[in-house]
Amino acid sequence: MGKDHEETSKTKLMKIAELAVGLKYYEWRKVAHVIERKFSSASNKVELTDAEEIKSSLKRELDW
Repeated sequence: MGKDHEETSKTKLMKIAELAVGLKYYEWRKVAHVIERKFSSASNKVELTDAEEIKSSLKRELDW
């Protein structure tokens, strides 16, 4: 992923954080459930193909 994509993702995540303020937990869970269900149905068509990319992502995610 390039720098442009990272900035776009950061911007989107900041927007999500702002929009989540004021939601009740049950409201957030409904939103999260719908989004996760959509990702899950799309993921059935996805095949992992690059172990190095996965390792790199894990390292970033886990701060290794």
